[in-house]
Amino acid sequence: MSSSLCFLALPLDNKASDPKPDSNSPSWISVDEAAVLIQEHCDIGPKRAAAMLSQACASGKVQTKFVAAMFDQQKILIENISPSEWKHPVLNPIDRTGIDLRSGRVHSLECYPGDISINSDELKQWLTRPGPKRGAIDRYQADDRALYTELERLKAQKNLLDTQAARLLAHKIKGNNSSEDSRVRRLVRRYRKDNNSH
Repeated sequence: MSSSLCFLALPLDNKASDPKPDSNSPSWISVDEAAVLIQEHCDIGPKRAAAMLSQACASGKVQTKFVAAMFDQQKILIENISPSEWKHPVLNPIDRTGIDLRSGRVHSLECYPGDISINSDELKQWLTRPGPKRGAIDRYQADDRALYTELERLKAQKNLLDTQAARLLAHKIKGNNSSEDSRVRRLVRRYRKDNNSH
């Protein structure tokens, strides 16, 4: 990690390292929890969610930090992660330092791998920043509706529910970088909305 980052080293037995909850203090979540938050908010798959998380943290609008035990010292390292580190969140191939999104940890020459924490309040604000409203850019509208006839045929022939029939059409539902579940939910949601059904 960059030597310019701020850090605070605390003794392992220092009670100050475990402060009492403060209603005004930020809420911190893990990388996995942040990715799930983005997936649910944007209705996208894991790969796109990881890319958006990196973008959010690189923007300077979302604070991130990591906590790790220091080498050969009875101290805990609490270090802020610079937004610049998130522009290319991969491990350095030479010294294997940097951000590892798969494990949700930071690898540093100063300490053992440390768990990354992300300010959830700021992440939520970033996700709701001004821009195109969710659904305003609907590039798969025509493709989804083209599947309605086949969806209804499967429902009638096999006595299936909307979601069950949609899963049989999953390979035909378009959606770059989104998971099968996400595409199926989108088709079912649109179908029910167009047909005023639930």
